[in-house]
Amino acid sequence: GRLLPHVDFFVQIANDGHCPQVSSVCGACGVDEDDVVDDEDMECSIIDPDMDGMDLGWTDVQRGLALARGGVACTPLAVPPHILPTSEASELQPLLLLLQTMVFAAEKHQDHTRKDAQRTPYINHPLAVARILAEAGIRDISTLQAAMLHDTLEDTKTSSLELQSAFGEEVTSLVQSLTDDDLLKPTARKLVQLRGVSSLPFKAKLVRIADKLHNVCDIQQRGIPGWTQERVDGYVAWACDLVASLKGTHRVLEERFHQDVSPPLGYRLGDWERSAASETEDVDHHLSSMPATSSGDLSTEGLAEHKGVLSMLKAAEFLASQLPRQQIRGAGKRIADALSKALVLAQNGVRDTDTLQASLLRSLGPEAMPEVQHRFCCDVSGILDTVFSSSQHDNPQAVATLPYKARLLLLADHLQELKSLQLGSLHHEAAELEFAEAVERAHKLRNLLAGTHTQLEAGLDEVFEGQVRLADGKLVAVEDHWRSKMVTPLV
Repeated sequence: GRLLPHVDFFVQIANDGHCPQVSSVCGACGVDEDDVVDDEDMECSIIDPDMDGMDLGWTDVQRGLALARGGVACTPLAVPPHILPTSEASELQPLLLLLQTMVFAAEKHQDHTRKDAQRTPYINHPLAVARILAEAGIRDISTLQAAMLHDTLEDTKTSSLELQSAFGEEVTSLVQSLTDDDLLKPTARKLVQLRGVSSLPFKAKLVRIADKLHNVCDIQQRGIPGWTQERVDGYVAWACDLVASLKGTHRVLEERFHQDVSPPLGYRLGDWERSAASETEDVDHHLSSMPATSSGDLSTEGLAEHKGVLSMLKAAEFLASQLPRQQIRGAGKRIADALSKALVLAQNGVRDTDTLQASLLRSLGPEAMPEVQHRFCCDVSGILDTVFSSSQHDNPQAVATLPYKARLLLLADHLQELKSLQLGSLHHEAAELEFAEAVERAHKLRNLLAGTHTQLEAGLDEVFEGQVRLADGKLVAVEDHWRSKMVTPLV
């Protein structure tokens, strides 16, 4: 296709970690900007043609570009168009990757609750499992992702293909290995899980220990309505047998399990398995499909943002535990929305964990501030204080004087709201009006906070200049739709 007028040559690089491969090279090479460069045999005199298809390191790529030679420069545009960020800025960082996983899991589990009397949103459990792993010093991102997703195949309508498309083969394989056969009766399912646990991939074993730790602590501390003490003791005994089968997997996790879990009175190792085996038909044939034990170890690369990841997991878990206390209907959706707002910040380059935590906790409202101040640092509560205070005064100009991090929250909130409505389509007249009103609010805020954050503001502009599908199926410009519903033009 056409090269942009301000571009002299274009190099496409397949990013393969430390060994990038130049997959194609083309250049304008003095061609007039009205012409189309489409001759595959045309040799670019600006850049070494031998780079095409070469396996190079990043240093060699930089050297090749620096030594670009000859050619006649194209006439530049007066105002260069928006371009993609540099490859370094666009690479998925661990914190961003985990936030995407958290949003996915929260959306999948948004209608599910735990069995406790408080009906805690189910997402609290995978958040806690990932948090336990992070607290134990586990920095491998795929392990933490598998912890967040470990119940999605079993308890939601998520498919393996969907998981693989979103998170890749390794994470999907780990989640599959942690998924029980729901055709089996509960006792048989537990027996299969116990007897097959030693064959799990190493990373899945870590998730399994943390999973059992959180489930047992939840049952012993919160209880489950309708469960007799005998049933509770049976579950705890099964968990103890399972973790004992994983002895030597991870010292810190195992020590924490034995420290936090109280075995039933008179418990002896193997009692549960013997009892279950006597009551259940032979299940050994179900073990043949279990994955082989992985001889690999955790990634030695580590997780540079480990502290930030742990902070976000704790904030999200706190959010999930607090919403039911406020007796708010649709708590699962509110958690997913809060995580989505934090994700919008991270996707637009905001990595400050105080800001991301404040974005999550904002959905709890000002009434939760005493508990937030007790559990989180003063910077987080300070951001929330200023946001809540500004919302109580009908003075738009005061918004422009808010601290920088508070302004980021407001911009991200409006961007996430618009994107959610725009991408979800407008299925009825009320939704069309809601979107128009959201556009008006966001546009006013965008003007008030101009110059705060280039990427967030560009995201809002992209929505304003984009299209939206109406209830009748028509695709219309956002500005045209806004004008049809409102009086003031969008400028």
